[in-house]
This record gives sequence, structure tokens and C-alpha cells, in this order.
Amino acid sequence: MSKIILAHTEDGSYTLFNEDINEHYHSIHGAVRESTHIFINAGLMSMVGRNPEIRILEIGFGTGLNALLTLIEQQKLNIKVNYSALEPYPVPREIYEKLNYCNFLAVPILNSSFELMHSNIDNNSVKINRDFTFNGYLTTFQKFESVDNNFDLIYLDAFSPDTEPALWTEDIFIKLHRIMNKEGVIVTYCSKGIVRRLMQSCGFSTERLPGPPGKHEILRATAL
Repeated sequence: MSKIILAHTEDGSYTLFNEDINEHYHSIHGAVRESTHIFINAGLMSMVGRNPEIRILEIGFGTGLNALLTLIEQQKLNIKVNYSALEPYPVPREIYEKLNYCNFLAVPILNSSFELMHSNIDNNSVKINRDFTFNGYLTTFQKFESVDNNFDLIYLDAFSPDTEPALWTEDIFIKLHRIMNKEGVIVTYCSKGIVRRLMQSCGFSTERLPGPPGKHEILRATAL
């Protein structure tokens, strides 16, 4: 099993550090700040008002931070979200219980929901609230078989291409395009030129957006 330890980031929130691959789960410049900037502001907010229900796929559930931030916004905006998350190596309970995201974000009432999502990553579907459904999949994206193939928004938050190159290939982007609605959006922290060009060759238009602190640019791609 990989050795995973808690690590503080510059905005005061925690991330995790995987010692086996020498990589953090979130930016050391601010875990909450990074996730909010990329996945909420550049991703979720771009989809609000477009469909009665926003269907989201997260590749790399990890700490559960992106799902929690999405849940917070879902409640603020009173929107309907169907959230699917893939994670082949779930964070152990004794670690995710220490992340303290709900207190940091001043939503302690959501701690049970945060833990419910973590405890249902093993191929389960649960209603977090009336308008937020969470579907957990204990699998890699390569093995994932989507039932509906109509995702509106994808959070591509896997480890970096240097660490996990198998998730940043032409075959992956072809599959992503296939399971998305037309004009569906992918957001990711990775803005490498090779990733952007692969996306373009697989049927996406791409745009580089300003990144959060410590990151010059991020990438948003739209399925054509």
C-alpha cells in the first residue's frame, strides 16, 4: 500500500502526499484555492443554467475535496447534480477523517455527507440530498464502463502525466469524447502542450485559462 501523509498548504487547508510517487494530491499553494479555481469556477459555474441536471464525472476522487466543493455550490445554487467519481485506490478512513475540510470551509454540517461519499466509492450510488446523487466507482478510467454516456462536465484530476502517463493518452481522450454530451466540458490543472494537442486531435476545442496561485495556466476543453 502507498504511504500517504497529511500536508498543509499555503491557504491553510490540507492536501495529501503520496510518498511512493512523490506527488501531492493538490497544490501546495492552496488545496481549496486550487480546486475552487479550476473545478468550480472554470468548470461547474460554466455549466449552470444549461441543463436541468448537471452530470459530472471526476477522474481521481482522491481526497473528495472536489466533490465536497461541488456539493456546497449545489446547495447554494439550488441546482441538480448527478456526480460520478472514479478512484481505484481510495484514501483510508483514518486519513480522510483528518482532512477537516468541512470545518475549514465552515460547513461542519456536511461532514457526514463528505464521509458518506468516501465510504461509498466502492461501486455504490447514494442520495446525498434530494438533488445531489453520488455514484462511486472503485476502478480506473480505462476499465470504467459508462451506462449513459452523457456527461456534461468532467473533472480530470488524475496524477500528472509524468506520474500517471496512461491517463493522458489519445485513447483516453477519444473515450472521454465518446462519453460526453456535445459541448460538454473538461477542466484540468494540466496545461501541457502535448495534452492540449491530443485533446484537439480527439474532437475538443481547448482554451488556456489563468491558473490559481503557483500555476500559470489551466486547461478547459469543449467537446465538439
